[in-house]
Amino acid sequence: MISGSVVILKKRYKFMKEIYFNYIVWTKDGKQKLTYGHWMDFDYSKLHRLDGPAVEQANGAKHWYINGKRHRLDGPAIEWSNGTKEWWVNGNWLDTEKMESWLKENKVDLSEPEGQMAFKLRWI
Repeated sequence: MISGSVVILKKRYKFMKEIYFNYIVWTKDGKQKLTYGHWMDFDYSKLHRLDGPAVEQANGAKHWYINGKRHRLDGPAIEWSNGTKEWWVNGNWLDTEKMESWLKENKVDLSEPEGQMAFKLRWI
């Protein structure tokens, strides 16, 4: 079992401050490791995973990265433990309210290839 501490975040969760906890990371070389330290000291350019989150925090938060950039096409790139979600594509933040409204209005299912294609055409 991994243990961790409370995450302290600023508005829109874009800037993390004073975060110390255990977390699991996946890197470009395919290695998984459990580490402890200050989140801001980590080399983000090494984060990479195609089949799931590149970072899994002890508190349940998950972060998807491809080639060091926050990125996910089949859901939010960040799922915080409190239920908050953030949408990112190629390292660019997308407004969550607009994203979720668009998904609902257009009845897009991101678990389906057609939904992922619609997402790409609209947001990339």
